[in-house]
Amino acid sequence: MKNVYYYPNSKRTSSVVVNPYIEDLMFELSKNYRIINADYPSNSGMFQFFGFLRRTDYLVLNWIEDLPDKKFGRLQVLAFILQIYLLHAIGGKVVWILHNKLSHYPKHLEIKRRLQKLLARKSDYVITHCKEGLTYLESIEPRFRAKVLVVQHPVKDYPVIAEKNKEYDLLIWGSLLKYKGIDKFLEYLYKHQLDEKYRILVIGKTRNDDYAREIERFKNSNITVRNEFVDILKLRHFVALSKFTLFVYEDNSVLSSGALMDSIGFHSNIIGPQKGAFRDLAEVGVINAYEKFEDIISLLDANGMEDEQKTLEIILRFNKLNTWEKMGSVLHKFLNEHGSDKICHCHPLEK
Repeated sequence: MKNVYYYPNSKRTSSVVVNPYIEDLMFELSKNYRIINADYPSNSGMFQFFGFLRRTDYLVLNWIEDLPDKKFGRLQVLAFILQIYLLHAIGGKVVWILHNKLSHYPKHLEIKRRLQKLLARKSDYVITHCKEGLTYLESIEPRFRAKVLVVQHPVKDYPVIAEKNKEYDLLIWGSLLKYKGIDKFLEYLYKHQLDEKYRILVIGKTRNDDYAREIERFKNSNITVRNEFVDILKLRHFVALSKFTLFVYEDNSVLSSGALMDSIGFHSNIIGPQKGAFRDLAEVGVINAYEKFEDIISLLDANGMEDEQKTLEIILRFNKLNTWEKMGSVLHKFLNEHGSDKICHCHPLEK
């Protein structure tokens, strides 16, 4: 069994909730690989990797573009560059999971761009959850050497909650972050005198008090804004009570989204931007995609129960074919194949 060093390893405790993608992928990898830092959370970032480097066969990286933002970030970046060269010198491989075109956070952008360019050159394997990820990789390094796997982000399927009486036309949920552009959509509604036409629930937590106030100024009798964390059970009920779940995501750095996949697992009727994984999923009928805000209004006005049932049938099939277990199997096969194909596509529902 080969050794994997997994970054970041953020252990879940009673007081800390980490990105579930980190735990889910680590669990699937552990079926075929030994996670040598499984019991060692990444408290010291990539500095910690020096202690495991000589035993590592695969270095698996998630959201590594945010490394410059960490404590001693510039030093960590320098250490990481050295580690890549040392790892290759002893025969180890770099596996880069490309989640975004660039970090959502504006600090240290030039360092982050250079870091991604280095990864495009030096990674042995790249995994991306949408076809646009491959296009982006080619744009930053046309001569990339890695083998690339394009595979949809896995989904966890939840029991269907049937609710015919809808309380909301639109549900917008998740962390309330500026890059998502929620305020832009709400501003559009007010500008076009649509702010009282649709019942909208915006729910999620933000640590940015200024942005919280910016969102809350759009509240009225039809638009509800709740700056709070919501657990999965409550969220599933809100989804069942809503005609559509909307993702705005105005920032062009987005490739894939865990909240999107959670919403598919909740059997949401989803509207999302024509970009990244949203575009791929719209092409196979799992979600609706929009180019401009006017398209969202058209979808709201045209929705019928027949369309909703058809969408549910597609989602249920997609969820059955696109499990975390399947992801683990596909990834293991990809890392151990010795064929000549440089790019591998694995998209459920797509011929």
